[in-house]
Amino acid sequence: LIECGETINKSWKGLAELTGIDISICGLPPLTHIDFNYPNAACLQTIYTQEMLKNGYLLGSNVYTTHAYDVDVLGNFHDDTYAAFKTIKKAIDSGQPEDFLDSDIKHSGFQRLT
Repeated sequence: LIECGETINKSWKGLAELTGIDISICGLPPLTHIDFNYPNAACLQTIYTQEMLKNGYLLGSNVYTTHAYDVDVLGNFHDDTYAAFKTIKKAIDSGQPEDFLDSDIKHSGFQRLT
């Protein structure tokens, strides 16, 4: 599990450098966490979640690795994260990242939804 988390962290870091996105990574490797270092971080995190969901990943800013992760899963995660990061970079560069959302910005904490 640690190795899977380290692989995810390496992907996030490398892809952030490649696309020019400023991120922070924290947490234990099998319980890793990504933050987008921008004033509109919640919007960017929502874009990441939204783009990854389009490829079948249900995630927020945390990834909890499992024994189901193998080389193929991690490779696909890397490739799909690259596509998502390119979209996030376009959103940042546009100055209007909200225009890239398919829904509302994610909620933080426990709020009543109705």
